[in-house]
Amino acid sequence: MKNVHKVLSLIAAIVITLGMVVNAAAADYPNGNIELVVGWGAGGGTDRFARSIAEPLSKVLGANVVVVNMPGASGAVGGDYVLQQAADGQTIWAMTSNYPVNVAAKKTPYGLDKYDTVVRMQHDTASLSVAKASPFETIDELVAYAKKHPGKLTVGGTGSASFDEVMVALAMEAMGIDMQYVPYESAGKMHAAMLGGHLDCLFDEFGPLGGYFKDGSMRPLVVLNDTRVNGFPDLPCTKEKGWNVNIGIWRGILVKKGTDPAIIKTLADAFKKAGEDAKYLDIVKQSCLDLRPGYLGPEDFNAFLGNEISMFSSTMKKLGF
Repeated sequence: MKNVHKVLSLIAAIVITLGMVVNAAAADYPNGNIELVVGWGAGGGTDRFARSIAEPLSKVLGANVVVVNMPGASGAVGGDYVLQQAADGQTIWAMTSNYPVNVAAKKTPYGLDKYDTVVRMQHDTASLSVAKASPFETIDELVAYAKKHPGKLTVGGTGSASFDEVMVALAMEAMGIDMQYVPYESAGKMHAAMLGGHLDCLFDEFGPLGGYFKDGSMRPLVVLNDTRVNGFPDLPCTKEKGWNVNIGIWRGILVKKGTDPAIIKTLADAFKKAGEDAKYLDIVKQSCLDLRPGYLGPEDFNAFLGNEISMFSSTMKKLGF
């Protein structure tokens, strides 16, 4: 019996000691530079997000936030790298909607059980748009034609088995039409194809298309949202048309599973405060990222991600991936 008490006392001492170590680590956070890993190359939307938030985040945390680009496998390379590091909050992942698509398509073996959610910071808004010379003046005209001519119209998006392809598939299902999806390596090549008359319509966010909308070389036919958006009062949204498809690409932060909850809270609070920085907000506005709320805290973001993985898994099966 005495030996049992000694063992229990030893275990209790170890637990207390480990708790003190963890609390000390959390109190000392951040300890040196923070790596903000981007699973895409320089110049893209996620890279711009990371670099625009890094400066105000550094000020809030009192530590240097270094953006590290690790492109490959639709962002999965960067996510895999984060899992190889310590769960100490010093290496964080700037990820996007492509992560749940990768999980659904089994492009990565690392599901949500391998990560802790921190925040969702941006929720972009997409549209289906056409070129100036298009005969379709409204989304109703395009849908009516597509129903009479299944598979004849083309719709562009970036990537195969990607977020764009999934969203186009969901939109077509909701509208009851069939168009031929054409994947492009980059948004720039897709835009060139549209302007060159090689596409009937395209799926993209408002930010990259803003210049084209302004000079009239392209025009949006519908916004994938529950409400109409500022600056486009005459542009219908999918909800008013009875089409339940409203998801745009979003950007958020994950860390390795097992990160101290106190560190996660520190990071979540810091990102929220950094997101109120005037310079950052100006970039958000210029990129049309202020059309709907983006911020979600750790718990809400976790629930949101779980729902997206489930939804995308169902859609990917229908697509045959």
